[in-house]
Amino acid sequence: MFGDENDVAHRCLACDSTFRVQNGSAAGLDVGHPDPAENPNRNRGPRVGAPLRADGGGDS
Repeated sequence: MFGDENDVAHRCLACDSTFRVQNGSAAGLDVGHPDPAENPNRNRGPRVGAPLRADGGGDS
């Protein structure tokens, strides 16, 4: 859904804010909004701390 031309997502909602992801940070673009990696107490994504899902996202 959010990624570069090689279908690689560089960021996700667990490590970045929704605003940044929707404006291209997951595609590797520089977004003019504070980066949570550089400002850890700002703009943390809504899924911070959520368990990672390597099963394709389906409930099992």
